[in-house]
Amino acid sequence: MAFNPIPGLWKIAQRVDRAFEVQEKHGKALERLTDQIAEMQRRLDALELREEVVIAKAQGAAAAAATSAAAVSMADLARRLGAMEERGRMATSPQPQQLPPPQD
Repeated sequence: MAFNPIPGLWKIAQRVDRAFEVQEKHGKALERLTDQIAEMQRRLDALELREEVVIAKAQGAAAAAATSAAAVSMADLARRLGAMEERGRMATSPQPQQLPPPQD
């Protein structure tokens, strides 16, 4: 019986072919994953930009609310001080000031 190397070479060739097919499939899968990661990175960058806009708007709204609260508080304080000054003037004046009687 003679040694026939062809069946062994055929099996090796088939294995090499399968290895190249697997490598090609894995290469395509890696390319898809790379594309997906790049897309996710773009989306993340867009979300970070939106987050900065939201933060800026929130800071502006907080500043407006603080200004509004301070204005209301200052107006209330001015009104109360005015009322206290008027009471103080009335308490120190000898007679309350009255309008003169109407002249016919």
